[in-house]
Amino acid sequence: MKLSTALTATAIATASYAAAQDHGGEYSQTMGPVAFLWPPDREWSEDSENTAPCGSSSGPMSERAQFPLDGGHIALVAQDEAWAVNVRISFRSNPTSLNDFQDWFASNITNELDEAHMCYSTPSVPSSIKAGDFGTIQLEYNAIDSSKNISHFACADVYFVEKDKFQNNGFSSMCFNTTDNELAPAGTPSESDVSPQNVNSASSSSTAAPAGASTSAATTSASANGAISSNNVALGSVFGVAGLVAALL
Repeated sequence: MKLSTALTATAIATASYAAAQDHGGEYSQTMGPVAFLWPPDREWSEDSENTAPCGSSSGPMSERAQFPLDGGHIALVAQDEAWAVNVRISFRSNPTSLNDFQDWFASNITNELDEAHMCYSTPSVPSSIKAGDFGTIQLEYNAIDSSKNISHFACADVYFVEKDKFQNNGFSSMCFNTTDNELAPAGTPSESDVSPQNVNSASSSSTAAPAGASTSAATTSASANGAISSNNVALGSVFGVAGLVAALL
């Protein structure tokens, strides 16, 4: 990890500590064991978190986050252990079943996501997807719920923009300010690995982003202590889970 990145993460963690003390515990009750830190995900409810495909009773977000057509990253935050984490994508405006999604990448990150923040680089979207098209990024993982190890779901709704038009701020900066080599997870597929047949059928139902769509993600931080492997960056919690989840308030 670059020294500047590590120093930035440390400064952000320190600045958010006071807020974490007051609000982190409260926010931890509004997410499952794992959630999107960026892009922001749909409203969570305990009653829906095990229901495919999005673990939420809410439909697509009215204000979608920008997401670059290439060079994208996602950030996940965990307050408990998770297994068999899978990230999928749909290019439909309102995906309603698992069949509407296709695999983007997968990694077994059981311990790395235990009370931690993790960034992952994502493949470029297929060339048939254009700026203004809608997409939904799906997270599926296994976690303990009432003594059972079962699937959990979350979804983040985005609209695509050219890379040079992407407005990088808030939580997105914790991933996009690092290099691709530092972030790429093992097994990240290339563009050719994303099925063009699925994309072509889905893109016909994708809707252009309205002028009033969201142009930024939430703006603050997660507490982090950089720990780098050859394939990804894991930012472990310095102050515990409260320091991570308070960033979303």
